[in-house]
Amino acid sequence: MMLVRVLGYEKDSVLTYPYEYISKAEALGLDNGLSSKPDYADYITRGDAAIILENALWADMNEKTTIYEWVYGIDG
Repeated sequence: MMLVRVLGYEKDSVLTYPYEYISKAEALGLDNGLSSKPDYADYITRGDAAIILENALWADMNEKTTIYEWVYGIDG
C-alpha cells in the first residue's frame, strides 16, 4: 500500500484496501523477481522486501517518471 501511494497512484482515485493496492502493485511490476508468488496474508522475507523496494525505484510514477529519475534529476 505504501509504495503504491508513494508512486502517486492514489491521486486519481481512491483504491480499496488491500486488493486494489495489490492489483496496482502487480501491474507496476513491483513483484517481479520474487522467489515465489507472495501469499498476501503472510509475512515477506527481507530479501523479497528489498526486491520490491528496488522495483519501486524503477517503476513508473503517476507523473510518468521513476523515483530514481526524480531524485537524481535524470530526464527519462
